[in-house]
Amino acid sequence: MVQTTQKQTIRNLTPRLVSFRGNSGQTWHLSPNSSLEVLGSEIVNNAKCEKLKAKNVIDICLRKRAKSASPKNPKSTPPKNKNGNKTASITDKKQ
Repeated sequence: MVQTTQKQTIRNLTPRLVSFRGNSGQTWHLSPNSSLEVLGSEIVNNAKCEKLKAKNVIDICLRKRAKSASPKNPKSTPPKNKNGNKTASITDKKQ
């Protein structure tokens, strides 16, 4: 079952151009062996997409979330001067 709020990946499994219209009326053209991400609401209860999937022309799958490149808790390092020593910040200085 296609979830309407998540993005779906549609992949062209054939060596020819495939075109289909989403539920919003927008038409997409998939070149051979390429893929496209669309909202699930574009393809749920869509007769054309169901027909193309049944004929193994396209494959529809849930998009997998990519892991973030940055760490969850990045540690900030204090700036260093030319000698490689820590520079004093405004909060480090006594007034």
